[in-house]
Order: sequence, then C-alpha cells, then structure tokens
Amino acid sequence: MTTEKVFRLRYKTYNCAKCGRLIERGELAYRFGSRVFCSSCQPQPDDLPAPKPRRRRRRKAAPPDPTAGGGAMPGEHCASRSADGVWRYEFGSVSEALADALDDYAQNCTTQEYLRKRLGYALSGRDGWANRFTKARLLRELSEPSQHLLDAVDRMRERLVGEVSMPAVARRRIRRGQEFGEELDADRWLVRDLAPWERCVRERTARRTVTIGCNLSVNAGVKPAQLLARGAAALALADILTSRGVNVGIVLFDSRSDPTRTVRRAVVRHHVKDPTMPLDLSAVAFAMCEIAFFRVAMALGGMRHFPGSMHESLGCARNLPAADREGLDFLIEADVLSEDAAAAWLTTCLAGQESEVCHV
Repeated sequence: MTTEKVFRLRYKTYNCAKCGRLIERGELAYRFGSRVFCSSCQPQPDDLPAPKPRRRRRRKAAPPDPTAGGGAMPGEHCASRSADGVWRYEFGSVSEALADALDDYAQNCTTQEYLRKRLGYALSGRDGWANRFTKARLLRELSEPSQHLLDAVDRMRERLVGEVSMPAVARRRIRRGQEFGEELDADRWLVRDLAPWERCVRERTARRTVTIGCNLSVNAGVKPAQLLARGAAALALADILTSRGVNVGIVLFDSRSDPTRTVRRAVVRHHVKDPTMPLDLSAVAFAMCEIAFFRVAMALGGMRHFPGSMHESLGCARNLPAADREGLDFLIEADVLSEDAAAAWLTTCLAGQESEVCHV
C-alpha cells in the first residue's frame, strides 16, 4: 500500500500535483506514489494515479500461405487401395487437380506441414526443381502456355507425320441375301426366296475413338526439356489423329513407388480431354509438357491423398501397372526422356498395337 512521505527538497524543484504551485528548494513536500505535493495540500488516496493498463503483446501474423485453398479438411480424399495392392486416385480435370494441389490438407499432420513448406518454396520463383515458377505464373500459363511448348509440339508433329497407323477393330457383320453361306434363313426358304442364305464375315475397320495415355512420372534429376519431349509426342499424336477425324481422349498418369512408408505403389490419374470434346492445344499443352505443372500439381498435390509417413524424395518414377493400361490405345511411358526416344518409342508402340475384337 502506498503512503505519503514528508521530505525537504534539496536538489531540484517540483510543481505541486494538486494546486500547481512551484515548490522551491528547502521547502517541505509530500510524496504520494510518484506525485509530489506542497505543504499546504494534503494528498488523498484518490490522488494516486491509476495504474497503466498492461499492453498486450501482439503475435506476429503468419506469412501468407500460397497453398491456402480452404477446400478440404485433413484426412479427406484418401486414395483407395486396389486388389493388386496399388493405391489409386483420380481427378476429373486439370483445373480440379491444380485447385486440389493448392489446398492445405493431407492425410496426416506431418505430410501437411511438409507440403505447406515445400509448396511455398516451389512457388517462390527461386526453386529450379519447379522450373522457377510462381503461383501467378502457374495459373496464367495454364490457359496461356508459353510459345516454346507449342513449338515443341509442332516439331514432334513433323517427325511423326506418315508414321501413324490407326488401330483397327475386328467386327463381325452379317451380309444378307447372298447366294452362298453357312446358315439358311427359314423365313426366306418358306417364301421360296431364291437367296435364302446368310453369310457371316469378319471385317477390320479403323476405330473412330482412341485414348492416349501419357505417364508423366519423372525423378528429381530429370530436366524440363526431357519431359517436354514426352508430352509433345503424345500431344502431336492427338493432333494428327484429330485432323483425320478421330475422336481422341487424353489421360495423364503419375506412377511411382514408395511415396510413403505405407504405400508401395501409387498411381494418380488425370483426365485431360474427353473424346467427345474438340482438341485445343493451348488448353492442354501446359499440363502435358511443362515440368513445373507435373511437380507442383501432380507430384506434390498427389501426396495429399496417400496415407503414411511420406518420403521427402516423393518416391521413384515407375511405368504403369498392367491394370492401368487397359482401355488405352496409345501409351507413352516414363522411360522416354528425349525427343529422339519419344519419336522412336511411339513408332514402336504403334507397330505393336493390338486390335480389339468387337461383336456387332
């Protein structure tokens, strides 16, 4: 408790805190708390100054998070394990995959924290692993790709012209009204038709709808130009087939082994183009040919869906399992890492294309 103290001024003068009179040196004065009063003023308990409010220490605001999407919660959208032991996840479009990659969630807190930091640096513009992209540039070039991507597709198209043979399907057709055949039409025989036979023939016709698969999986040491050749070959093939009146569907894959300590094999499927939609090179060139999109949207974004403690290397690139090859007419694998290899591999793939047997 603070009480008044009487003292004599010796070294300096004060102004009375109550009446304001100047208190000279040698006079008696009262000290009450931190205030000084003259001898004619009696300090009261109310004269004690009110205590200053304690200033609350403000916490520093967290830096803006480039991955802030705010869509999903931790633990949602987990990949499913198939009967062959492969964990799989599927996206319906490129925009859906990119929005999911820029979100901030994962199957566990450790993976979520790692992806938050890794994605923030990958989109800082200083990371050579992500081809020095920023978030703004990534979103911009998704709809307006760089000209060098389209030029690479043109060069690959020139190399592949004349080498594309359409996959054929075997169709069983019935030719009616023949003078010979294996089966006799009873109705025609009863009406005494002069051509009562039917003839079954098997003809091969070119397919009008094909699906092109491109496995974009790459390891950390792969350069942007190496993935560019792979994606440009697949996109050039799609453009050639579209110009010939064929409906083309495009599917991208990310196939890897050991992305986490729980997942031994993982496959993420991205539907880029539906066969019924027209082909727009500028709309799909960035997703298929730019290594920054693969590493940010597919490699880092795909890790949000796999359980277990992840490896910082994000796993190792692998070819597609047999189950994921079904339904694909053309497939460019992860071992194609140059322009010459892309053209040679695609030629070999077309030469060994198996035809599907359909009964109509």
